[in-house]
Amino acid sequence: MGLVTGGETHEVLATSLIATDPMKLTQFAFVIREPESVSYFWKRLGFPEFEFTQVPLRDLVFRGRPGRVNQQLAWQRHGRVAYEWCVPLSGLTVHQEHLQRHGEGLHHLGFEVDDIDRALAAWKAQGIAAVQSGAWGEAGKAGSGRFAYLDTDFMGGVTIELLWNHK
Repeated sequence: MGLVTGGETHEVLATSLIATDPMKLTQFAFVIREPESVSYFWKRLGFPEFEFTQVPLRDLVFRGRPGRVNQQLAWQRHGRVAYEWCVPLSGLTVHQEHLQRHGEGLHHLGFEVDDIDRALAAWKAQGIAAVQSGAWGEAGKAGSGRFAYLDTDFMGGVTIELLWNHK
């Protein structure tokens, strides 16, 4: 549980899993079917209502094949970590698979990386390849970035998302 207790513990754990640059925990993400009722629950607990987005994605790959994603995302921020609520609408995705296999709940931990290609190569060298990846925004421009989901179920883990933001 040191991963989620704060401080810099998450960076130490992340670098001990694989030999790559430190990874900064930036996101806890959940898969849900009905965001309005979940948002209402959190509001009743005194937290802010969700902010909803539907960001166009590009360069999508799902399990080695071209992908197609239509999803709604809802966001909250608690301290320095974002809470992301993923609502798959159509297409085969890691989120849809999670709903079918496990139902609603915690899906992934998101980690910011300085070099996504180097991080992906390091994970792959440990036998953990990306199962879904893609990008957002206009390539090479501020506000764009890339993501990749790594399936760590076989080692008893939760899905890991690597996030790289163009600076």
